[in-house]
Amino acid sequence: PPMNLFEVRIESNTDGPVLAGGDVPILLPTVRAAALGSRRGQQVQMGLRPEALRIVDVPDPAMSTLRLEVLAEERLGHERLVYCASPWPSVDAAGQRQDSSQLIVRTAAGPALRPGGQVTVAVDFQQLHVFDGDGTSIQPEP
Repeated sequence: PPMNLFEVRIESNTDGPVLAGGDVPILLPTVRAAALGSRRGQQVQMGLRPEALRIVDVPDPAMSTLRLEVLAEERLGHERLVYCASPWPSVDAAGQRQDSSQLIVRTAAGPALRPGGQVTVAVDFQQLHVFDGDGTSIQPEP
């Protein structure tokens, strides 16, 4: 599946730069904060690969978690794709807002999930990708 892309804005709070634009602001990992701190106020695209997300029964203290509504599930043998309602506005690769906001999670096969049900999704924000307005990746300084 393609990378999940969302429209967000770089803002700051008392803990440093955050990505805002939906129901859940994201405190940036330290390595990303340095690269994005000078871009406060700019609109950017946040990318999360479906593999950077996991459905968990118990929240992992090492990862951020979101409680999301299941929209659909696609079973693919040993794995599945779970489509969830996203807390951030979805965009396509060209940066155009989509009619619906969804987040795709790639995970191992498991018990069936019902549309409308809730799941806890662990997000590895260390694997976060950020792109500027023309789609160029904003990389941390080496």
